[in-house]
Amino acid sequence: MNRHDGTQKITPEHLARKALVYLRQSSLAQVKQNQESQRLQSALTDTAKTYGFKRVEVIDCDLGMSAAIGAQAREGFKRVLASVAMGKSGWCSAVNSRGCRGPTRTGVS
Repeated sequence: MNRHDGTQKITPEHLARKALVYLRQSSLAQVKQNQESQRLQSALTDTAKTYGFKRVEVIDCDLGMSAAIGAQAREGFKRVLASVAMGKSGWCSAVNSRGCRGPTRTGVS
């Protein structure tokens, strides 16, 4: 890895924990019609492995669920929050294309 790509922030303590990849699309129509988005989101698994994580968990149970229903009803989102809050994950990645008008990725937790 290039020393300017952020990997210098990932410590052995991070690598000892699992990495999380959170997949979500807001509607069943998006899930069916925009499979490229799912493929790109799923590719973040390879990114985590490239960074050195041996255990990578993909959380995809919120595919097709609108945020309009609220975070309380999104089981996958709750799992991500709990894992990060409890220090069980060393890295968490998700793609957000709405809030910032361009894809962003999260990183070391």
